[in-house]
Amino acid sequence: RDDGLPSPFVRTLIEADDGALWAGTVNGVAKLVEGRFRALPRPRGLPASTSDLMQDRRGAIWIATGGKVARYRDGRYRLYDTEDGLLSGDVRCLLEDRRGHIWFGTTLGLSRLADGAIISFSAIDGLPHDDVRDLLLAADGSVWVATQAGVSRWDGRQFEDLPGQAGLLSPAIRRMAFDRDGVLWIGSPAGVNRHDGEV
Repeated sequence: RDDGLPSPFVRTLIEADDGALWAGTVNGVAKLVEGRFRALPRPRGLPASTSDLMQDRRGAIWIATGGKVARYRDGRYRLYDTEDGLLSGDVRCLLEDRRGHIWFGTTLGLSRLADGAIISFSAIDGLPHDDVRDLLLAADGSVWVATQAGVSRWDGRQFEDLPGQAGLLSPAIRRMAFDRDGVLWIGSPAGVNRHDGEV
């Protein structure tokens, strides 16, 4: 059945503040309107294949792709790439922190947009690995970073490796989530670890 999706291969889904469902596919982004998806017009230069979607506190939708990142609001796009300071245009994940800063997890490290400027971090700055796969905001405002070689936590000043990482089923972390008790769950190709002080 033709449901309006640009592609049946969906990589990410989000529910916006107004209740609308957005889908990121390998062939573009679509919004569910009255039971049918409507594809967003794509600006020149933005790759179709979408890896992540996020809505920020101002209502803008951020679109991560394998070549650039787009900020979309009220029918207008603002594109970001390496010329703006991103370590790589291949962005895997997006996050907004408590201060309204936007974080970009890329294949070459981590970038952060704050007050109109982008600064970046890599393994030289304390990340376990440059290939970032997931980002998670903790209740205390810290940012947790999943990489190909383990998990790190940004406390606002520096990165700290997750204690007990030798106990991870695999260091190649793909997803993280906190449960309602504040326990961190860590997913990898080898399974799931539970962290509440020890792995």
